[in-house]
Amino acid sequence: MLIRKDLPGIEICKFDIPSQFNEAKILAVDIVDANNSLSLRVVICYRSPGNDTDSNLFFFNTLDFVCNSCARVCIMGDLNLPEFDWHSLTYPCNALYNAAADFVCYNNLSQFIIKPTRSNNILDVVLCSDVLGCEYINMHPPIGNSDHNTVVFKVNLSLPTHGDASAAGLVSPDYSKADWDGINSYLANCNWNVIFADCADVNQYWNRFLEMVHIAVKIFVHTKSFKPHNL
Repeated sequence: MLIRKDLPGIEICKFDIPSQFNEAKILAVDIVDANNSLSLRVVICYRSPGNDTDSNLFFFNTLDFVCNSCARVCIMGDLNLPEFDWHSLTYPCNALYNAAADFVCYNNLSQFIIKPTRSNNILDVVLCSDVLGCEYINMHPPIGNSDHNTVVFKVNLSLPTHGDASAAGLVSPDYSKADWDGINSYLANCNWNVIFADCADVNQYWNRFLEMVHIAVKIFVHTKSFKPHNL
């Protein structure tokens, strides 16, 4: 991981990952701006396609540990999950893909790469807990002898000041303790004919559906609090 030292108003601190997680190829740093906004944890990682089941579970458990103590995370790297369809969130039902999907879901992460990064596969990820955390994703040819495309994007670091964030409450949905049966029941019992009655195009249908999902999340998913991290 290379980060310029002369970025104005930026402080960087390496996140110390406990020694029991040393076997996982993961590195993380915390970055804050001059306004002392809630820090952004930038994580780079690599999962070898030759990992066995135990190594895969260990890898995602380590990632979960790294993400658990910070409200804002941005994960970049090669997860080698060619059969994970990020558009529809469908994947093979096996230990590897189930562990990956559980990690993404429980940490409320969004994948920003939607085009193949190697051949016809999306092997690389830019996963953020903040849907506004990244933008302007662009794909470029590989660098040097690499067989992966280069991904270039903008990271939005600044947030409201520390005081404003504290007043608003530093919380994030805790999907690991969500009442999934309650969510399923709530959505199954919605009167969709009435809800969609005044929708005229697919965008309106989609936005109305998301409104109902957000209501279900608010009802059936508890939140977890985070302590601001000062550098």
